[in-house]
Amino acid sequence: MGLAALVCLLMPIATESIQWSTASVLGDYPRYFVIGSMLVIFFLGYLRVRGYSTDGRELFWLVYLLFISIVEEFAFRLILPSFLMVPVGVIPAAILSNLVFASVHFFTLRWRLANCVGVFLGGLGLSRLLGTTEDIILVIGVHWLVTFLNTPTAPTKQTG
Repeated sequence: MGLAALVCLLMPIATESIQWSTASVLGDYPRYFVIGSMLVIFFLGYLRVRGYSTDGRELFWLVYLLFISIVEEFAFRLILPSFLMVPVGVIPAAILSNLVFASVHFFTLRWRLANCVGVFLGGLGLSRLLGTTEDIILVIGVHWLVTFLNTPTAPTKQTG
């Protein structure tokens, strides 16, 4: 994922895409800070209620999930589709970008095909949200929330 994000960030369209999709946060950063803080409080409360630890490992996991959400959204919902939009159009660009996104999960993470179909469809939903709101920070927040609810704690080593 990191390599895909790096390639996307090196594309000429990256700067322009980042500017238009982050304009809202620059104009109203206190609101984003409050919402982000509320998400973190929700995550910690959820872990407590479910009986999970809130030690350093789990806090690192929350930061890791945020990092992955940022990388994936910038790469696959913003920059790659912006690059593909010129030759193929908006909808095909979103579909192609999400196919690449799901394929990366299939081939590098070795997810099951059914999970990758879910990731593809979820990615289409996030693409639609970005197209509607033009707010990549909102899309990152939604991704972070969904990823957390799917995997609230860090994976443990399997012994066997």
